[in-house]
Amino acid sequence: MPRVFFPVKIDKFDISPAEKFGDITFLSKDYISPFNINEAIWKFINALLQSEFNPEKDYICMTGNSLILCWFSISVVSVFKKVKILLFDSRAGEYQEKVLEKPWRKNPDE
Repeated sequence: MPRVFFPVKIDKFDISPAEKFGDITFLSKDYISPFNINEAIWKFINALLQSEFNPEKDYICMTGNSLILCWFSISVVSVFKKVKILLFDSRAGEYQEKVLEKPWRKNPDE
């Protein structure tokens, strides 16, 4: 079964709509300071690698601090090239599946 990875557990968000995409997994249960971004990103990427994250079937749910999510997104596509993400659509009250790809290429035909 696919897994849905959240960078951090944030109690104020109802993440139950993400359960339809897979089993919920948190990369960190601790508060992550946006002022210590390098450590946070290293922790997230390391946790993904240790969990044997599969970019073909697993998801990353983008919930939390926007600065951390920005750097996390850049780091994730640097490692995995292409990942499936979930973004919450507040009007629909559900998560929408999107694909995040490495936008830069050495060769335009690549």
